[in-house]
Amino acid sequence: MKKNLLLILLLLCGLPGFGQETEKLMDKLNRGQKKHFLLFCQIQMATKDGKADHQKVFEAYVSVIAESCKVTQPQYQKIADNLQERADKALMNGRNEIAERVGKVAKIYTDMSQSQLNIMKAYEDKNTEATHQTLSQMQALETLMNNNRLKTLERDWLFPAEAEQFLLQSLGSKK
Repeated sequence: MKKNLLLILLLLCGLPGFGQETEKLMDKLNRGQKKHFLLFCQIQMATKDGKADHQKVFEAYVSVIAESCKVTQPQYQKIADNLQERADKALMNGRNEIAERVGKVAKIYTDMSQSQLNIMKAYEDKNTEATHQTLSQMQALETLMNNNRLKTLERDWLFPAEAEQFLLQSLGSKK
């Protein structure tokens, strides 16, 4: 597996347009994300050649995400619970405006926690459609969190849309 990933990296390095710009893009990824991206590239190549076993592809790509969710889901839930507790206290103290704002943020974290539970369940059930939908929801939630300067937990994987966009950028394509 490691040998195949290195082979893909070497192949990508030999492609036109894969140069300094790609190195800059790769520097933005952490080690786990780089490995997940290389796995995505390997899957894309196998799919292009018609050699992809969809069950193995699902297992390889989503297993990393599901394992990560097992760690981060309780953390997101804890943040959500703490925020909801603060919102409840603010409401009891007559600070309705603050309670409403903090409650909205708590809801976002609760939704992220629930999405991660849904990913774990969909992976366990080998439900590709539910996995795809939930990953899209998670990406939208993460974007919302980033836009509102809310803390997101570091992840060692990429959303499929991120990996695809990264691949297109590394090949010099524009979407």
